[in-house]
Amino acid sequence: MKKVVSYAPPNSLILIDGGSNAEIPNSMGGKRISATPSCIAVGTLSQQDGETYIVLTDELKSPMADGGFHIAYTGQLQTPNREILIENVLGDVILKMPTKEQHTKISVLSNHDSEPDKLVIIIQ
Repeated sequence: MKKVVSYAPPNSLILIDGGSNAEIPNSMGGKRISATPSCIAVGTLSQQDGETYIVLTDELKSPMADGGFHIAYTGQLQTPNREILIENVLGDVILKMPTKEQHTKISVLSNHDSEPDKLVIIIQ
């Protein structure tokens, strides 16, 4: 399954979490990606510069993952409700997808180190 959106998130930041009571990272620590066991914060293209193309997929071989992308983050995420939510910092859900387990492996692929305009989020 694959879900796609082009979006200019407020504060140029998206949150990847498993729903209820996700602990958002306190700060980005000078990095583009910061994580807790229940939430991954990912910086995007500056909101003023335009939209970021975001793909949420459970397909291990995403077509976008081939050209010009690198793995920016890989880790485990608590998903107690068996779903992944992509939200903005205001808590609005941008994309969501069901998962099979209460802990889900997440990989974030990016086309740029500091301000990506394309992100692929792969759930396993």
